[in-house]
Amino acid sequence: MILIAILVRYYKNKNKAIEFKASYETETRIAKKIHDELANDVFNVIAFTESQPLSIENTKENLLQKLDDIYGRVRGISKENNKIDTGANFTRNIKELFSTYNTSTRNIIFTNLENIHWELIDDIKKITISRILQELLVNMKKHSKANLVAIKFESDQNSIFINYTDNGIGCNKDKIIKNGLQNMESRIQAVKGSVDFETEPDKGFRAKIIIPK
Repeated sequence: MILIAILVRYYKNKNKAIEFKASYETETRIAKKIHDELANDVFNVIAFTESQPLSIENTKENLLQKLDDIYGRVRGISKENNKIDTGANFTRNIKELFSTYNTSTRNIIFTNLENIHWELIDDIKKITISRILQELLVNMKKHSKANLVAIKFESDQNSIFINYTDNGIGCNKDKIIKNGLQNMESRIQAVKGSVDFETEPDKGFRAKIIIPK
């Protein structure tokens, strides 16, 4: 009984450590994004206002456009990290996430999303799934240069299966973690799930994810 108690405590602490690591890595990613995408732009706008005569109409329009671009980026970062609705609007929000990355040159296809009984899945796992999908799409946009993405949802009595495939440039498998997917892997481990990556240069990218119900 003492051994069982020690093991239970060990695994609880281990899961807390994984959750803390995922949280820390998310905060680090947000901080880097703010630094890389916003701080330099704000500095450039300050330099622009100091060097250009704002009384000229074209200069005003240029400044307003720069400020509008920064505002759009702030909204994008906020949307990526805001609170996730795990209630009745969960599938609608996932569709909105997909539509964000669906463009005239990139097609996001998904199947069976609404066939999953999401009302039976606990909130932590729904949040995890939403963040996983978000990080896959961010990685795709930054690295893969894909124009076609397919995401298939399946389930059985015990698990939810998510199969992600894109037709991007791929990479060597040992570079996957360096491309920003380590945070995603930590999230999956925190809910006792698993992920398997398949990729090669010029052969696209695939991720097979299993999340226990």
